[in-house]
Amino acid sequence: MITFVNVRGDHKIAAYFESAGGEDIGDDGKLFYTVNASADEGGYISPEGSVIVPKYENITFSIISNDGNRISNVLVDGKGIGAVSEKTFNKVMSDHTIEAKFIEDSVEKYYKVSFVAAG
Repeated sequence: MITFVNVRGDHKIAAYFESAGGEDIGDDGKLFYTVNASADEGGYISPEGSVIVPKYENITFSIISNDGNRISNVLVDGKGIGAVSEKTFNKVMSDHTIEAKFIEDSVEKYYKVSFVAAG
């Protein structure tokens, strides 16, 4: 802690930070980033909404389909990464988006039919 005594003029204070891992905070000056997470009808993503993540931290999202649906694709920053049920952002250093897409799970049924000739 710094204490100024008998202040008679303006002072400037500068603070420089680094992460526990020894990495520099960086030029953007941000200590936190936002991951905007959403899901369309047919399921959900957790956590959902605007999620604040400290710089250089990891965050994992779970994608869960409702009954009768399945995951069709997950978009990260607008690019499809496939039908994954989990996505981890490692060492977050920028804002991101994640969007879960679902489709109706079609179940095809096949029946074996046998005919017996009467005679």
